[in-house]
Amino acid sequence: MLIRKILFLFTFFIFFISKQYAENTHPFIVFGHGYSTLVTKKHREEFIKKINKMNPKLVFILGDSELEKNDIVLDYKSKLKAKVFFSPGNNEIKKGTLDKYLDNVGYLDTLLKTEFGNFILLNSLVSSESINLYLKNIINNLDTLAPTFLLTHHRVWDDNLMSLRPYEHDKSYLFKDIDSNVMSKIDYIIAGNSSTQYFGLNSNKKSINKNICYWLDIVNNIPCYSMGMKYTPFFNVIKIYDNDIIIRPVITPNIKGNSNNISTKDQDLKKVLKNKNSSNKKIWIYIIVCILISLITVYYKFNM
Repeated sequence: MLIRKILFLFTFFIFFISKQYAENTHPFIVFGHGYSTLVTKKHREEFIKKINKMNPKLVFILGDSELEKNDIVLDYKSKLKAKVFFSPGNNEIKKGTLDKYLDNVGYLDTLLKTEFGNFILLNSLVSSESINLYLKNIINNLDTLAPTFLLTHHRVWDDNLMSLRPYEHDKSYLFKDIDSNVMSKIDYIIAGNSSTQYFGLNSNKKSINKNICYWLDIVNNIPCYSMGMKYTPFFNVIKIYDNDIIIRPVITPNIKGNSNNISTKDQDLKKVLKNKNSSNKKIWIYIIVCILISLITVYYKFNM
């Protein structure tokens, strides 16, 4: 009877650790607005090498990254070890280059379903009517047991910066114009536009806050993240834990910027990740101790 209890506890702990380990091995990476920072092939290759060291499952490039250029898209597709997905930004459609973007990428919107999340790549340049039509067509195909991410170039939740018509610099609709029933099924929104539009003027680089790797708004109870770069090359590594996410910004100082140019919030997130890894080590130690105790108990049981 004692042996059965020990085996049950052992099996339970192995299942618990396996679940934790499975969740810890599903990172994905997000960045956007790379055209102003990843300005040479060498810069992109350094950036790609840094991403590959993170061993992501997926990489999402959210616009303004010269995706209308075939050689650049091929670089990302062929050299990144992860699967790569894209959303267009306003820079991808300037001077009539939308067709080139489509030729390189193959879609403007798409839905990716994985075991750890639903990812909706949305073309935020179009009208709200087009967005609603697309979202309504796919929303019932989502895995309801996994979190759903809406990935765009523009901050679709932010009505402060707007254009008069679709396919201009900013979005052309209010957030409330997007179907509320659809948005109620979205767990996270991530945008790839640059922070300099909000936290500095392009005409005066000294005034720009280069420390921002992402920032968070909560709109209609949806966490909304901005993750685009400008003068500091970075990407965000995102991991999912029980439908919650944790974000780790990664700077690539060999290109531009400085590894110290990371905000206090990001330093805190690094500490969280460190504590998470430390917690995993403690669990493994606990498991090993349990196994040893089990073996000793079984040994004495059969040798008494």
